[in-house]
Amino acid sequence: MDRIAIVGLGLIGGSLALALRDRRPSLRILGVDLDPESLRLATKAGAIEQGSSPEEAALESCDVVVLATPAAGLMEAILPAARRMRPTAVLTDVCGAKEAVCGRAAQQDRVVFVGAHPMAGTEYRGFAAALPSLFQGATVAICPPVGRAEGRGAADAAVRDLWLAAGAGSLLDIDPSTH
Repeated sequence: MDRIAIVGLGLIGGSLALALRDRRPSLRILGVDLDPESLRLATKAGAIEQGSSPEEAALESCDVVVLATPAAGLMEAILPAARRMRPTAVLTDVCGAKEAVCGRAAQQDRVVFVGAHPMAGTEYRGFAAALPSLFQGATVAICPPVGRAEGRGAADAAVRDLWLAAGAGSLLDIDPSTH
Protein backbone atom coordinates (compact mmCIF):
# COMPACT_ATOMS: atom_id res chain seq x y z
CA MET A 1 0.00 0.00 0.00
CA ASP A 2 1.59 3.24 -1.19
CA ARG A 3 -1.26 5.76 -1.24
CA ILE A 4 -4.47 6.02 0.76
CA ALA A 5 -7.33 8.48 0.98
CA ILE A 6 -9.03 9.21 4.27
CA VAL A 7 -12.47 10.70 3.64
CA GLY A 8 -13.45 12.62 6.76
CA LEU A 9 -10.75 14.19 8.92
CA GLY A 10 -12.57 14.36 12.23
CA LEU A 11 -11.46 12.59 15.40
CA ILE A 12 -11.24 9.10 13.88
CA GLY A 13 -10.06 9.96 10.36
CA GLY A 14 -7.65 12.59 11.66
CA SER A 15 -6.24 10.24 14.28
CA LEU A 16 -5.78 7.55 11.64
CA ALA A 17 -3.88 9.99 9.41
CA LEU A 18 -1.64 11.07 12.30
CA ALA A 19 -0.97 7.49 13.42
CA LEU A 20 -0.10 6.33 9.91
CA ARG A 21 2.09 9.39 9.35
CA ASP A 22 4.04 8.51 12.54
CA ARG A 23 4.38 4.81 11.81
CA ARG A 24 4.54 4.79 8.00
CA PRO A 25 6.15 8.11 7.05
CA SER A 26 6.56 7.14 3.38
CA LEU A 27 2.82 6.42 2.98
CA ARG A 28 1.16 9.01 0.77
CA ILE A 29 -2.01 10.20 2.51
CA LEU A 30 -4.72 12.13 0.70
CA GLY A 31 -7.09 13.89 3.09
CA VAL A 32 -10.65 14.49 1.93
CA ASP A 33 -13.11 16.69 3.80
CA LEU A 34 -15.94 19.14 3.21
CA ASP A 35 -14.45 21.53 5.77
CA PRO A 36 -11.51 23.60 4.47
CA GLU A 37 -10.40 24.25 8.07
CA SER A 38 -10.02 20.50 8.73
CA LEU A 39 -7.92 20.20 5.58
CA ARG A 40 -5.81 23.17 6.65
CA LEU A 41 -5.22 21.78 10.15
CA ALA A 42 -4.38 18.30 8.84
CA THR A 43 -1.94 19.73 6.31
CA LYS A 44 -0.31 21.99 8.91
CA ALA A 45 0.07 19.03 11.29
CA GLY A 46 1.74 17.02 8.51
CA ALA A 47 -0.95 14.33 8.76
CA ILE A 48 -1.77 14.50 5.06
CA GLU A 49 0.30 15.09 1.96
CA GLN A 50 -2.56 16.63 0.04
CA GLY A 51 -6.08 17.77 0.88
CA SER A 52 -9.15 18.12 -1.29
CA SER A 53 -12.91 18.33 -1.30
CA PRO A 54 -14.87 15.12 -1.94
CA GLU A 55 -15.72 16.23 -5.48
CA GLU A 56 -12.07 16.84 -6.41
CA ALA A 57 -10.46 13.91 -4.56
CA ALA A 58 -8.30 11.68 -6.75
CA LEU A 59 -9.69 8.42 -5.35
CA GLU A 60 -8.65 6.58 -8.52
CA SER A 61 -5.00 7.09 -7.55
CA CYS A 62 -5.33 5.38 -4.15
CA ASP A 63 -4.72 1.79 -3.10
CA VAL A 64 -7.06 2.10 -0.11
CA VAL A 65 -9.92 4.53 0.57
CA VAL A 66 -11.08 4.86 4.19
CA LEU A 67 -14.55 6.34 4.73
CA ALA A 68 -14.41 8.09 8.11
CA THR A 69 -17.47 10.31 7.83
CA PRO A 70 -20.50 10.28 10.15
CA ALA A 71 -22.78 7.28 9.54
CA ALA A 72 -25.45 9.02 7.44
CA GLY A 73 -22.90 10.52 5.07
CA LEU A 74 -20.97 7.29 4.95
CA MET A 75 -23.98 5.35 3.68
CA GLU A 76 -24.38 7.87 0.87
CA ALA A 77 -20.65 7.87 0.05
CA ILE A 78 -20.06 4.13 -0.41
CA LEU A 79 -21.36 3.60 -3.94
CA PRO A 80 -20.08 6.90 -5.43
CA ALA A 81 -16.64 6.31 -3.89
CA ALA A 82 -16.49 2.76 -5.29
CA ARG A 83 -17.36 4.04 -8.78
CA ARG A 84 -14.42 6.47 -8.65
CA MET A 85 -11.86 3.89 -7.51
CA ARG A 86 -9.77 1.55 -9.62
CA PRO A 87 -10.98 -2.07 -9.41
CA THR A 88 -7.87 -3.34 -7.60
CA ALA A 89 -8.25 -0.79 -4.78
CA VAL A 90 -9.78 -1.48 -1.37
CA LEU A 91 -12.66 0.44 0.22
CA THR A 92 -13.11 0.36 4.00
CA ASP A 93 -14.82 2.36 6.73
CA VAL A 94 -14.80 3.09 10.47
CA CYS A 95 -18.55 3.02 11.23
CA GLY A 96 -19.85 1.19 14.30
CA ALA A 97 -23.06 -0.24 12.81
CA LYS A 98 -21.89 -2.77 10.23
CA GLU A 99 -24.95 -4.56 8.81
CA ALA A 100 -26.35 -1.66 6.75
CA VAL A 101 -22.90 -0.44 5.68
CA CYS A 102 -21.72 -3.87 4.52
CA GLY A 103 -25.09 -4.44 2.85
CA ARG A 104 -24.75 -1.21 0.89
CA ALA A 105 -21.16 -2.05 -0.10
CA ALA A 106 -22.28 -5.49 -1.31
CA GLN A 107 -24.52 -3.73 -3.88
CA GLN A 108 -21.47 -2.94 -6.00
CA ASP A 109 -18.87 -5.24 -7.53
CA ARG A 110 -16.23 -2.75 -8.68
CA VAL A 111 -14.01 -2.90 -5.57
CA VAL A 112 -13.63 -5.06 -2.49
CA PHE A 113 -15.10 -3.51 0.66
CA VAL A 114 -13.87 -4.59 4.10
CA GLY A 115 -15.87 -3.11 6.95
CA ALA A 116 -13.91 -2.09 10.05
CA HIS A 117 -14.77 -0.53 13.39
CA PRO A 118 -11.97 0.76 15.62
CA MET A 119 -13.22 0.67 19.20
CA ALA A 120 -11.61 3.89 20.29
CA GLY A 121 -12.60 7.49 20.71
CA THR A 122 -12.98 10.45 23.01
CA GLU A 123 -15.78 12.86 23.78
CA TYR A 124 -14.21 15.43 21.46
CA ARG A 125 -14.75 15.95 17.74
CA GLY A 126 -12.92 17.30 14.74
CA PHE A 127 -9.34 17.22 13.57
CA ALA A 128 -8.31 19.48 16.46
CA ALA A 129 -9.09 16.54 18.79
CA ALA A 130 -7.21 13.94 16.71
CA LEU A 131 -4.49 11.95 18.47
CA PRO A 132 -1.79 9.79 16.85
CA SER A 133 -2.08 7.42 19.83
CA LEU A 134 -5.89 7.01 19.72
CA PHE A 135 -5.76 3.45 18.35
CA GLN A 136 -2.77 2.29 20.43
CA GLY A 137 -3.77 -1.09 21.84
CA ALA A 138 -7.38 -0.73 20.62
CA THR A 139 -9.50 -3.56 19.27
CA VAL A 140 -10.66 -3.18 15.69
CA ALA A 141 -13.61 -5.25 14.48
CA ILE A 142 -13.15 -6.52 10.91
CA CYS A 143 -16.02 -7.80 8.72
CA PRO A 144 -15.69 -10.32 5.88
CA PRO A 145 -14.98 -8.71 2.49
CA VAL A 146 -17.92 -7.99 0.15
CA GLY A 147 -18.28 -6.52 -3.32
CA ARG A 148 -15.82 -7.55 -6.02
CA ALA A 149 -15.10 -11.28 -5.75
CA GLU A 150 -11.55 -11.10 -7.05
CA GLY A 151 -8.92 -9.95 -4.55
CA ARG A 152 -10.85 -10.40 -1.32
CA GLY A 153 -7.97 -12.07 0.51
CA ALA A 154 -5.54 -9.30 -0.40
CA ALA A 155 -8.11 -6.63 0.53
CA ASP A 156 -8.70 -8.22 3.93
CA ALA A 157 -4.93 -8.36 4.52
CA ALA A 158 -4.53 -4.70 3.50
CA VAL A 159 -7.18 -3.51 5.97
CA ARG A 160 -5.67 -5.59 8.77
CA ASP A 161 -2.23 -4.19 7.97
CA LEU A 162 -3.63 -0.65 8.00
CA TRP A 163 -5.04 -1.01 11.51
CA LEU A 164 -1.99 -2.77 12.90
CA ALA A 165 0.13 0.05 11.48
CA ALA A 166 -2.15 2.54 13.25
CA GLY A 167 -1.40 0.81 16.57
CA ALA A 168 -4.33 -1.58 17.02
CA GLY A 169 -3.70 -4.18 19.70
CA SER A 170 -6.11 -6.79 18.39
CA LEU A 171 -8.26 -7.49 15.35
CA LEU A 172 -11.63 -9.12 15.95
CA ASP A 173 -13.37 -11.00 13.14
CA ILE A 174 -17.08 -10.25 13.27
CA ASP A 175 -20.22 -10.88 11.29
CA PRO A 176 -21.87 -7.59 10.26
CA SER A 177 -25.27 -8.76 11.49
CA THR A 178 -23.99 -9.19 15.05
CA HIS A 179 -22.02 -5.97 15.41
